[in-house]
Amino acid sequence: MSMLMSGRMGDPLPADYVPHRQDEACMRRDAKEDRAIDAVVGAPGCLGRRWHHGPLRFEGYLSDQEPKIEIGAGRRLVIWQPITRLDRPKGWFRSPSMMNLRQTGFATIAPPEYWKSWTSHAQRHRRHWLHHKPYEIVAVPFEEFLAAYEQTKMDWILQKLFLWLMRKKHKAHGELVHYLLAKTRDDKRVMAGFAFFDVPESRQSVHLISFIKPEAEKTSVGTGLMDEWFQHGVRTGLKYLDFDCFYYKGDPKDWRGFSKFKSQFGIHFIVYPNPLMRFVR
Repeated sequence: MSMLMSGRMGDPLPADYVPHRQDEACMRRDAKEDRAIDAVVGAPGCLGRRWHHGPLRFEGYLSDQEPKIEIGAGRRLVIWQPITRLDRPKGWFRSPSMMNLRQTGFATIAPPEYWKSWTSHAQRHRRHWLHHKPYEIVAVPFEEFLAAYEQTKMDWILQKLFLWLMRKKHKAHGELVHYLLAKTRDDKRVMAGFAFFDVPESRQSVHLISFIKPEAEKTSVGTGLMDEWFQHGVRTGLKYLDFDCFYYKGDPKDWRGFSKFKSQFGIHFIVYPNPLMRFVR
């Protein structure tokens, strides 16, 4: 079980919820900017990507529908990540280890009082933020957000990875990516930032990257940025906010703090089983 004690493996999802990694438009936007991805394959409801690492070929799916494997497309390892399905159909073997994120989570936007599903602690911080607002939250261009993030003190390897991811998503999704900075009102110093990208085809928005400077950690700015994201969803007619990765037992311990913070916002957790695999010769 997760430390968050909510969401079990196999729990059902809302009928109209489509993970962004299964949304065709989102997948094609990602694929056009990734040279390692050879093609988007499969059929609606079970789309996947075919990619390569040197001479090695792979095919990956995230769906509860069993992939229809194309014969004659070359040797490759097919990796099928079920979402809630726990059985093992004939011809597949269960991976002994997890190859993807173990736990993700999303919130459903329920306007007008979208915050009613939040914890009492988060609602209290929202009220405090709206009453005081020590910082202003502004939408900024990609370059300004990038510069602010580069100045954030953190593990340099992790920072390089996130910078690579941010550039990749910006190039693939363009104006669908949004960048927010929280700044002091007097000298405009950056205190925190939040980036997300929209997937309008499935009425959702996905958390990309966020950060808070040490001097702002004891303020309500994190909740203020989350509130701004929810308001964006209400304004643009979205239904789901995908918070993406959450800590699960065995993950790096430094994921715990942010996962605990994110878990306050009415999260429906998804706990994935180990993926299924098969070799296609």
